[in-house]
Amino acid sequence: MHVGDAMLLKLRPVLLALLLVCSTVGTVATTELSPETEQQTSARSTACSGDVCMNEALPNPNGFDDAAWPNGEWLEIHNSGNTTVDVLGWYFTNKASKIMYFNETTIVDYDANNASSWEIEPNEYMVIARNALASSVFYVANTDDIITLYNDAGASLDQATWTFSSGAPSGVSLEEDAASATNDWVATNTPTPGGINTGSGTGGPTVYPSDLVINEVMADAWPSFDGASWPGGEWIELKNTGTSTIDLTGWSIEDQAGKILPFNESHLVDASTAGYTIAPGATRVVAVNGGGTSMLNNGVEMLNMKWPNGSISEQVYWTDNEPGFSLVDDPTSSYMMIASYPTPDAPNPLPIDQIVTTTSPVRMTELLSNSSADGTPFPDGEWIELFNDGGADIDLTGWSIMDGMGNVTMIDPSTLTSNQTQAGTVINAGERRIVEFTTGTELWNFYNHLFLIDDVASIVDAAWYTTDYGTNVSLIPAEDPADPWTPAPWMTPGQPEPGTIDNTGEVMFSEVMPDAVGSDSQPWPLGEWLEIKIWASRPSMLAAGNYRQRAAR
Repeated sequence: MHVGDAMLLKLRPVLLALLLVCSTVGTVATTELSPETEQQTSARSTACSGDVCMNEALPNPNGFDDAAWPNGEWLEIHNSGNTTVDVLGWYFTNKASKIMYFNETTIVDYDANNASSWEIEPNEYMVIARNALASSVFYVANTDDIITLYNDAGASLDQATWTFSSGAPSGVSLEEDAASATNDWVATNTPTPGGINTGSGTGGPTVYPSDLVINEVMADAWPSFDGASWPGGEWIELKNTGTSTIDLTGWSIEDQAGKILPFNESHLVDASTAGYTIAPGATRVVAVNGGGTSMLNNGVEMLNMKWPNGSISEQVYWTDNEPGFSLVDDPTSSYMMIASYPTPDAPNPLPIDQIVTTTSPVRMTELLSNSSADGTPFPDGEWIELFNDGGADIDLTGWSIMDGMGNVTMIDPSTLTSNQTQAGTVINAGERRIVEFTTGTELWNFYNHLFLIDDVASIVDAAWYTTDYGTNVSLIPAEDPADPWTPAPWMTPGQPEPGTIDNTGEVMFSEVMPDAVGSDSQPWPLGEWLEIKIWASRPSMLAAGNYRQRAAR
């Protein structure tokens, strides 16, 4: 007998035990199919092949998706045949191959003592609710979902697909498109769980527009808590776009979780002194004033503003925001966008790519938003470089830099670094000055808007970035002025930016070892090093085209 055969005989009992355990686990884990890569739909709905078919779906309820019935997500089936059908053990699958079985948890009005509760009679409707099932078991996606109906024998009977989210806002159900059973499903006029559908609508509930509109929203009120009292915390700005005064008594705002923000003395700012009216063209702020309780989602959210009679006057949506930044209407989208800076109870600012309306020879050319020593003086801390591209010296007294949260840093002797040729607050023609951030405001690492404001309060330059590229990586303007700033090859505070320097020398860097094995300061060849190449054709200390390595210091 070979040694390998003997070893195999010894391991055989262990292998059999492992096989038994694996087979047992496989038997138990039958509540889910193996997850598949989620995919977008492309009008793959199918015509139903039986009498019991899918009839309605609510993928985006008011409130939490996994809430217990009657809240949360649900699907509805209908029996168009002539016989009663037992559906216990039937199931739905979604685009990720998650499974929701028809059982005592999901069949609405299920009664273990009454078999008819899991049977669907001719022309009857039955609701199958998620009813607090975890997302790891099953969910109904708001966008790009594929829901398939199977009987207890595993036969596919019906399939519904949909692709949109704005067409299915919070609280709006979906149904088969009457034009074709193979089209993506469309929105109903109103959800009808357990009853006949109301027919295809226009993508949501009926909206009765008003001159009163939501003008600006602060959903993430950093650095204050979201539930803090005004002027901290979350808030919503209203605007009267009409020509008549509007009485705000009885108006309210409802979020997608069903929370109500009434326009009363607790929330309507200055209600006790300014009353409950809003004049034509004016703005008013409704603050959450939560006493620690917040309302607005920082991520995906929808708000319904309601007339005193409960009818919806306006719906607004957003999918993302940034802490401390407000949201305003985006004329190019159905979703709100991040404002250049917050303006509660004041006119909204222009978009950041349009906000500079006054020209100036002084502009921002480089910045360091993430230093290894934030709050310390230049050159270790954060800074912004200014460049005077004109032909005359300019005194920067009264100038300032404001960020996208409304924080202001004055440009004065305490923030302007001095050098041998430039002191005080003057920036010489063709020269650069550095503004350092050591106290008060700072440059946020991940996302920010920056505005250079002159001594008559005009915004003369703007910069913005959306990514943290790491510590001690400076940023410079992108080639397209409408794009966020990009990382510079290396920092050049007080000097021309790398992209503006012509390489006219005879020697260039050709290779770098920035992180040596072991200590970076070891003697050559172990530590850091730079390699240079000679491009000149004339004789030199190095022959043309040759390389030399130098230890970094």
